[in-house]
Amino acid sequence: MQPKTGLHVTSAENLNSILSCGIKPEIGERSRATGESRPRVYFFPSREACDTALSTWLGDAFEDVVEEDGLVILEVDLAGLRIESDAPFELAVAEVIEPTRIISVMDESWAEFAGEFPLIELA
Repeated sequence: MQPKTGLHVTSAENLNSILSCGIKPEIGERSRATGESRPRVYFFPSREACDTALSTWLGDAFEDVVEEDGLVILEVDLAGLRIESDAPFELAVAEVIEPTRIISVMDESWAEFAGEFPLIELA
């Protein structure tokens, strides 16, 4: 069964762009560092999987960002998208995730994000 939502972790610095243009599949700095070879947008299928990653390998990969800008967790509507999964803790999508698919924005403590971002209507 395909998950209805996924959790995407990114720097709070990226939030304005994401809320304006969406999340674009690409091989960025962290994707290269973790050995990813195909442009994808990555999600966690559950809060537990996201927390585990943030407390281990993903937290290490974002260590510099946490100190500077902080992280945000985006809950995204995945309905109707072609989802790939090579591991039970990870989902990948090869297409642009439109801003209208963003359901909520949270900080690392899972509280509603209180930072500044453009006024757009979240799904």
